[in-house]
Amino acid sequence: MDIQAILKQFGPALTQQLTSKSGFTGQQAQGFLGALLPGILSAVKGGGLNLQSLLGGDASSLLSKLDLGGMAKSAGIDKAKAEAGAKEVVPGLLKQLQSQSGGLEGLLGKVGGAGGAQDLLKKAGKLLGN
Repeated sequence: MDIQAILKQFGPALTQQLTSKSGFTGQQAQGFLGALLPGILSAVKGGGLNLQSLLGGDASSLLSKLDLGGMAKSAGIDKAKAEAGAKEVVPGLLKQLQSQSGGLEGLLGKVGGAGGAQDLLKKAGKLLGN
């Protein structure tokens, strides 16, 4: 999945959301998104996420895997602002990416390769009792 394509498609709306709801300037929002999206993709690829909660729309397991301190530093903001911004945009962004990728399986397949997605989904099935 191409980060530039994601930024092109979702960047303006996410920037608006960060500036209007989390107090970012436009420049801060763009810098933060430039660090946040690779962090999200890396966390999804890295595994160890609570897939049951992700399937239910709870992004807290993903948020806990992100280096928000590092992202804050690269965007020129403090960590509290980065945490607020991530909590604001990550759940909706995941929902959009899943809907355009054919669900969580499609999203995992795009960012981690089909084999990785299948392995993660098998583990999720065991956790969910399937």
